[in-house]
Amino acid sequence: MHKFLFVPVVSVSCFLSLFSQEKDLTDNVLFSLLLEEITEQTENEEETMRLLEDLGELRKNPLNINKANINEMRKLFFLNDFQINSIIRYREEYGYLRSINELQLVPGISNELIQKLNTYISVSDPDPSFYRHSKKYVKNDLIIRLKQKFEIPAGFTNDIDSMKQFHGSRVYFLARNELTLNPGARTGILIEKDPGEPFFSGFNKNKPDHFSGYVEIKRDKILKKLIIGDYKAGFGQGLTAGCTFISKSSNAMILPGKDELKKSLSASESGYLRGLAAETVIGKAHTSFFLSSLYRDAKLNHNITVNDSLIYFSAIRYEGFHRNPDELSYQNTIRQFNAGAGISRNFKNLTIGIAGVYTSFNHPKEISVYHPEIVPPGYRSDYLNLGINYRLNLGQVIFFGEWAYDYGFHSAILNGLMAQLHPLVTLSAVHRKYSPEYISFLSSSFGKTSSASNEEGFYIGVNIDPFPFLNLSCYADHYSFPWLKQNMPQPYAGNDYYLNAIVTINEENNITFRYRTTNQQMKTSRNETGIDLAEKYNSVSRRLCYNYTINESLKLETRYEQTGFSNKENSEQGYYLGQKIILKPVGKKFAVWLSYGLFDVSDWRNRIYVYEHDVLYDFAIPAMYREGSRFSIMIKARILKYCEVWYKFYISLYERSVERGSGADMVCSGTDSGMKIQLRISL
Repeated sequence: MHKFLFVPVVSVSCFLSLFSQEKDLTDNVLFSLLLEEITEQTENEEETMRLLEDLGELRKNPLNINKANINEMRKLFFLNDFQINSIIRYREEYGYLRSINELQLVPGISNELIQKLNTYISVSDPDPSFYRHSKKYVKNDLIIRLKQKFEIPAGFTNDIDSMKQFHGSRVYFLARNELTLNPGARTGILIEKDPGEPFFSGFNKNKPDHFSGYVEIKRDKILKKLIIGDYKAGFGQGLTAGCTFISKSSNAMILPGKDELKKSLSASESGYLRGLAAETVIGKAHTSFFLSSLYRDAKLNHNITVNDSLIYFSAIRYEGFHRNPDELSYQNTIRQFNAGAGISRNFKNLTIGIAGVYTSFNHPKEISVYHPEIVPPGYRSDYLNLGINYRLNLGQVIFFGEWAYDYGFHSAILNGLMAQLHPLVTLSAVHRKYSPEYISFLSSSFGKTSSASNEEGFYIGVNIDPFPFLNLSCYADHYSFPWLKQNMPQPYAGNDYYLNAIVTINEENNITFRYRTTNQQMKTSRNETGIDLAEKYNSVSRRLCYNYTINESLKLETRYEQTGFSNKENSEQGYYLGQKIILKPVGKKFAVWLSYGLFDVSDWRNRIYVYEHDVLYDFAIPAMYREGSRFSIMIKARILKYCEVWYKFYISLYERSVERGSGADMVCSGTDSGMKIQLRISL
């Protein structure tokens, strides 16, 4: 039945006649590729949310490229450093740009890139009168979001232990408000509760489950930025503290990190700091420092000996769920204090920075790198990380890197380069070596996983434009894990190979070919000896995607993807066939996004991630697994001058009833469905 539904969806789309299309980067194939690849590689929700928040921030406050420096232009993550330098050189030679279309005269900037930049940049003349006029500028942005899944998990029933029963409603709630008083002063507040979490009830009566807020002040003086409240901090390439390093992207280019303090107003209950942060600039020296104190979730353990009793924790829990007495017992059990500072100095083409981060807990953390029977675990409450980072710009080649050490002089080292071998050929390479013992609670850098620990590897990527209609990007990444990882009984190595080709037929039509293969090792079931073993496996993904425009208001995407998984014992194949429709009528105050797909993927290790359009500041990249179909529809409408409403419905239909999740989250159903409603008021 599902296969017959595919034909009418495609047919109906071909008969729609409409008029105009609003430009949006989320409709762009490269952007969806980037989000899918982040999810495929690390399943890092925090990094995905960061990109979406940065995108939303640029939509609200377009970057003035007549005023922006190189660090500010890096917020436009689809620009590489050579393109940024080309814009700056053009600006220095010919003066301020008078229109966005003038970017066509800048070497290395294509018409396609200008279309992506259009919504997120401005070219206003940065004279002081602009700021005097802007003092009267006030803008308020309020978002209210409700979500609910239609299937009922075991935690909402009486068929589970009372300690694991959920005490709240099945509705997800979020309210987010940001107030901009002028271009240099902003404040924001966010409250959120997950499904199953009570909201202002006897179980959680003091406050909403998750609360976030900040005040940010920016100035063009010595004190460049001051943040009070929630923020994120990053230095260098992220080995001491990181929030800016983007991993393997869809164009095979590496975007190096930078020193940055940025406000945080996210529904994610991890990855942020809370306290005070500031940036100062004196001459060519840039200084950042922060102080943070907040409570984290962790399970406390007791180690009782003849002479002493110790309360400690092994790991911080970042899920953020407080739905039942069992999860509530972990809430705010440890207090984490952080203090950090970094200073960088520009020497013409060379930038050198040093950074340090101190972390302290009110209960010691168990340190157990090796097997406890071989090396007994230790316990420590105070940690220190120190690092030095550099960036050397030689015009056609940019070198960057960082060396970091922790309290025990365990090291994490990263070095890389970006080279423009030809105006049409760009290369990037990264080598990293992270000690198994290296500990940093704020690090987030390049690697197979986001933590800078227990990994060695070398990455090389090339982006080529051999013809005006063709873009080729490829990379190879070889890595190894010198010590045991979670669920792995031995050290192991692996590699990733990637090739992506985009054929641009014309401005409205392009075809994407993608091939990706991964060779790694996995834990096998115990044999008759009772010893855990590991064996090699290979996974392959092949994708063909056609993006085309019927007219100015109707865009379509047809996608076919095939995956394969094989090891010594067996091999599995899977596929996904999908159609997307983006409908934005001219002169109308609404837009519609439709998607429908068929999938047959028998093994979870063979799963296929598919990007779906979602409401502002949220995202959906569902994993296609088992046999069935997936349908989603999202409608966005402007009902008043300052008011927008989103509604999204989605459903996955499986061939038979299946079990998903475990414990209190277990659902047994032949469907996976839900809805989202979001209201945005911008004044």
